[in-house]
Amino acid sequence: MKDILKAYNVWKARGNFPPDADKKVKLMCSYCKKHNASLFLIHMMVELKVLDLLEDACESLLDSIITEK
Repeated sequence: MKDILKAYNVWKARGNFPPDADKKVKLMCSYCKKHNASLFLIHMMVELKVLDLLEDACESLLDSIITEK
């Protein structure tokens, strides 16, 4: 998670993010099953797999919502 926060701080310096954006980034990445969240920055910079990470997290988030119901 520390790598994610470091990346967030870089992005925050470049753009206009809401005050709670860091909490949303941590929460979304916590749903990843296929990708190790600590490797997030490496995937971003080297392979640009942001959409793969989001797809992974969204699938897991949906599974979590369905399980709760």
